[in-house]
Amino acid sequence: MAMNVVRLTSNAGKAAAPGALSADPVTGTGQTATDAVTGGDHTLTVVGGKSYLVMATDVGNFIFGIAAVTGAANISWLCPKNQAIVINMPEGETSLHYMSDTNDGVIYLTEIYRNPTNQ
Repeated sequence: MAMNVVRLTSNAGKAAAPGALSADPVTGTGQTATDAVTGGDHTLTVVGGKSYLVMATDVGNFIFGIAAVTGAANISWLCPKNQAIVINMPEGETSLHYMSDTNDGVIYLTEIYRNPTNQ
């Protein structure tokens, strides 16, 4: 009997997990970020070419970008509060910029395994 199989891929053609919450974290890579005062452009240090799981708490929606997130043209990702998203960092980029729309917004970020060659 034939079985249909659905394989998810990113826009770059790489294998993708079926959902952000099924991500496989890399031990020891977690970071916590707090936006004490909304409107500031903050950065997290990341590794280019890696994938990251971003989890927002119940305080604040977050925007992310490779360049400063103070202008709409630089916003690449959005993570609503109480949600999780996967961010695939481009090769060579080591800064992930972020901003919350709420004072004291908190996110957790951890590197995740993308596929066997990313381990």
